[in-house]
Amino acid sequence: MAGAAAGPLTSAPCKVRRNGVRAKRERRAWGGVDDPVSAFFGIYNLQDASAVYDIFSTDYVGTINGKRVKGPDEARLFFEEFLKAFPDCMFAVEDRVEDGSGIIAARWWFEASHDGEWLGHAASGRRVTSAGMTFFHVRQGRIFRLWGMWDVAGLLAQIS
Repeated sequence: MAGAAAGPLTSAPCKVRRNGVRAKRERRAWGGVDDPVSAFFGIYNLQDASAVYDIFSTDYVGTINGKRVKGPDEARLFFEEFLKAFPDCMFAVEDRVEDGSGIIAARWWFEASHDGEWLGHAASGRRVTSAGMTFFHVRQGRIFRLWGMWDVAGLLAQIS
């Protein structure tokens, strides 16, 4: 927009990746990769909730669909609950935008089988998909803030 003041995300050049990576290509070990955002999605794809201790800072605070998650221990419980309900989940990042200051946004989707209890809903065995967006704030190579929104209502409709 001509004449508009540049905001904090537009004042610096942004790196945009629009790669449409499919989930199966994302299923790889992330150990040694200096990218905590890829490692975050690797927790789901590799079903390894213990990895939170490698990628989240000790003062981590996340907000996922309004639910506050503090510290790596709570983050691990969040992942474990999800992975028990959707043990074969596979996430794919469709778009990723970085502003150069540690703020990274990812638009993603996942598919999985609903094989365990989740949010009061018994396992349905149904194949489900959902999509969302997550903003990460990375400091010293670790995620210390996260804001995520995804279509829980649509997912619940698929398993009900």
